[in-house]
Amino acid sequence: MFLGLLSAALSAGHGFAQMLSDAEIRERIQAQLAQRHPSDTPEFWRELGPSAPRVIGQMLTQSKSVYERIRLFEGLGWFDTEESRQAIRSAAESERNRSLLATELRSLLRTPGDSPKEEVEFVERFMDRDDPNLRAQIGEILAESGSPEALSAIERRIESEKTAWVA
Repeated sequence: MFLGLLSAALSAGHGFAQMLSDAEIRERIQAQLAQRHPSDTPEFWRELGPSAPRVIGQMLTQSKSVYERIRLFEGLGWFDTEESRQAIRSAAESERNRSLLATELRSLLRTPGDSPKEEVEFVERFMDRDDPNLRAQIGEILAESGSPEALSAIERRIESEKTAWVA
C-alpha cells in the first residue's frame, strides 16, 4: 500500500513532504522554532508541502510570541502563493509591532507572484507613516529586494522625504 502511494506521488512529481499531515508539519515547524540558533532555509519551508502555508497561518493565529511570529512570517514568505501573499498583506495592514511589520513586508516582497509592482506599491504605502525609523527601514527592505519596481519606489520617496537622515 505504502509503496503504491509513494510511487503515485513520485510519478506525479511530488516528494515525501507533500504527504505530511498537518500535525507532522506543525511538529517540524515547532522543532525549527525551538532551535537556539535557527538554521532553517527556504528549502526547509518549501519541503513541508503545499498545505504548510495553511498550517503556518493557524500557528500565527495561536502564537503570541513576537519571535515565533517573525519566524513564521519568514517561513510563510517562501511560499509563492496568492494565499500566502494575502495572509501577509492582511497581517501587515494591522501590525503595530515594527519588527513584525518589517518581517511581513520583507516576506511579501520575497513572494511577488505575477505582480511585483502591486507588492512594491503595497509596501511603499507604509512609507507614508510618521515614524522616520520605519520609513528608513522600509527603504532598506525595498533596496534588499533589488527589483526595478522597488528601486523606482525608493527614488520617488527620496525626492519627497523631509527627514534628511532617512533620505
